[in-house]
Amino acid sequence: MIKFPIKIIAIGNVLYGDDGIGYSILQDLRKRPSFSGIPLINCGVDALSLIDHFSDTEQVIIIDAVKMGMQPGTIKVFETSDVEFTVLSKLFSLHGINLANVLELAELIGAIPDKITIVGVEPEQLQAGKGLSPAVADARTEIIDNLRSLIFECQHQIRG
Repeated sequence: MIKFPIKIIAIGNVLYGDDGIGYSILQDLRKRPSFSGIPLINCGVDALSLIDHFSDTEQVIIIDAVKMGMQPGTIKVFETSDVEFTVLSKLFSLHGINLANVLELAELIGAIPDKITIVGVEPEQLQAGKGLSPAVADARTEIIDNLRSLIFECQHQIRG
């Protein structure tokens, strides 16, 4: 099995405004040669499918709209170890599982990669049928710059 040093994964619903930021970024990255050797995966609203992409990689970068109580378009890059995720319920349905549930489940079954980084973007609006808000659309360049930096760090660690 091929083991990838890093994968970039988007989660979110492209039909709900700013929740589609991850998918939008992946579309942009696919046009850039500097990202050509990196698996770019859209999990959409199926957060549980993240676990399928954890087993053959050392590091995962997840892009998602994240309510942080900040100005719309604000970007925060953090490791899962930096944040205490709240698992709202020990019971979940396959169509209602959230990132915290996925990470807890991956940990329980031993399928967690060495490092998970989240690039969170504060959404302005999460309404059906809307595109990205101007604040979130304007954050795209900064998001891509953050991804470049994270990939550079990963490659530097591998070369040691």
